[in-house]
Amino acid sequence: LTPVLASPKAAINAPVATVGGRVTDQDSGSPIKDAEISIWLPGTRDLHRATTNANGEFRSEALTPGDYELECRPPSEGGYCYASYRDYRLRVVVAPDSALDGVDFVFLSGVSINGHIVDESGRPVAGASVQATSRSGPSTYVRQTSETDTSGVFEITGLHPGASADVKASAEGYATETLRNIPLPSTGTKENIELILHSGSSVAGVILDEASSPVANAPICLKGPGPYAEYCTVSDDSGRFRLDGVDAASYVVCV
Repeated sequence: LTPVLASPKAAINAPVATVGGRVTDQDSGSPIKDAEISIWLPGTRDLHRATTNANGEFRSEALTPGDYELECRPPSEGGYCYASYRDYRLRVVVAPDSALDGVDFVFLSGVSINGHIVDESGRPVAGASVQATSRSGPSTYVRQTSETDTSGVFEITGLHPGASADVKASAEGYATETLRNIPLPSTGTKENIELILHSGSSVAGVILDEASSPVANAPICLKGPGPYAEYCTVSDDSGRFRLDGVDAASYVVCV
């Protein structure tokens, strides 16, 4: 059999398209630079990425025609958030040999929250993981993360103005603590919230197979009440595992 090769001319003339748009601040209309846009064709590996320029503009070329999804993420240092799911994720139809412009995204200038994390003795907890979740509606939320410095201080930006937020803090050797429904300002920063971390319990053991041989790299989770009550790890080469900072509660062990 003689293989049939596609001609270079046919490849050059294959139908392609471009997609472009702009990312701006909802309140001021100012362009948002360095926003990242992902453009993909569902069910395929056809993925393209673009970044906005100083004018907030982006463009992606050489797209295969089809029904694409676009997702825009604002720069992390800008303190932006989205008002609804539709503000950062869109679906568009890309026709052959076309230029689809005006695929625009708009973001809010978010507000900030800061504070400090201490232990039961009032000493700062450095390197604690802090997560803030704000909601602008029943199905629209923003989740931002930070880490405490050597003084136990943290700051999180890009939360919904005028909404409320849940702030969760965790650190090795401590039980996770959460403050709920913290009111956020319409502008600026919610100042000086405090979370106190308490020493948690530890759960340790060994995972064996039916022949009583250790099982390495086996995932294990403790699942308890509430949306945050889950602790997971994997076993080491000898089948051993350890989970620290576990809250006092009843758990189901899942291996």
